[in-house]
Amino acid sequence: MIEAQANFAIKVIKETMERGAKSVSVTKSAESKWMCDLDQEMKKTIWGNEECGSWYRNSEGKVTTLWPKNCTAYFRETRNVKWNDMEFTY
Repeated sequence: MIEAQANFAIKVIKETMERGAKSVSVTKSAESKWMCDLDQEMKKTIWGNEECGSWYRNSEGKVTTLWPKNCTAYFRETRNVKWNDMEFTY
């Protein structure tokens, strides 16, 4: 997973440099959708089960530090950057 994450970051950094942008961030709507989807997937795991009492759960009862799917799914979801989900600052 770290290789997929690094490749994703490299693509974003390269695009930021090619555009001559000072910074890049994810849009609020993309972040909200990602977190909502992540929360729904996490509920299918033992860590996302409300009865589990896992230390992974934050004060709001959400697990945000684990990936709820397998490594192949992570690779597929990070292989391509959705540029419409990014905001570049110039």
